[in-house]
Amino acid sequence: MAAIYTPDAVFKDIAAVLFDKDGTLAGVAAYLQQLGQLRSRLLEAQVPSVGDAVRQALGLGAQVQPGGLLAAGSRAENVAAAVACLIAAGCDRSVAQRRVTEAFAKADAALTPKAPHTPPLVGATALIKALDWAGVKLGIVSADSQPNVDDFVQTYRLTPYFGLVQGLSPALPVKTEPAFWQQACRTLAVSPAQLLVIGDSATDVKLAADSGAAGFIGVTGGWSEPAAIATTAQFTGQAALISHLGQILIEPSVI
Repeated sequence: MAAIYTPDAVFKDIAAVLFDKDGTLAGVAAYLQQLGQLRSRLLEAQVPSVGDAVRQALGLGAQVQPGGLLAAGSRAENVAAAVACLIAAGCDRSVAQRRVTEAFAKADAALTPKAPHTPPLVGATALIKALDWAGVKLGIVSADSQPNVDDFVQTYRLTPYFGLVQGLSPALPVKTEPAFWQQACRTLAVSPAQLLVIGDSATDVKLAADSGAAGFIGVTGGWSEPAAIATTAQFTGQAALISHLGQILIEPSVI
């Protein structure tokens, strides 16, 4: 276990840390900007004038909105939002679903693999290694697909440091479901009271709140504009906000 310090808080007796991936460990703003623009252009080529509505629905303006669907939503949520835009433009639901599915697949293929486009943010690798050295168990929990999460960890040689690497998969619960954090704690063999969640969105705050985690650290600087993270509305435990991961310090507990 370890004590984990930010400029404004100390989290004591932490046995495990759950990290969000995109916007917390991985720099994804530029990638998502490209992906969102490509998705909207492909759809607009089939349904003229729908591009602006799609971009707005996905949280894509001059920059990616940290709390928008592109940044914080699941693929299913992004698909549903785009389908709704096409239906509003006059498409039949089945046609809209097919067009969105095809456009998203083409956009993904143009930017595959994802990992080379989304390198670790400054300070991420050093923090992971420091936590591991201090004996803290580590997990990644993400709304990204399981293959993308696995590829990120493997590409940047982080596999040895993580006891849990979980993304979206039909066989696994998503991180907004109670079964998710229960499974995460079992996998890492820790109690929620020993758990610290580090993320950049309301979904991550909810994970900390639902699990009864010891604390939450919000990272605001992983995007082109600072992420707005409201911790007090959902999470009554100890919380802190930082602009970058280099502001976290670790002190191993003395046994």
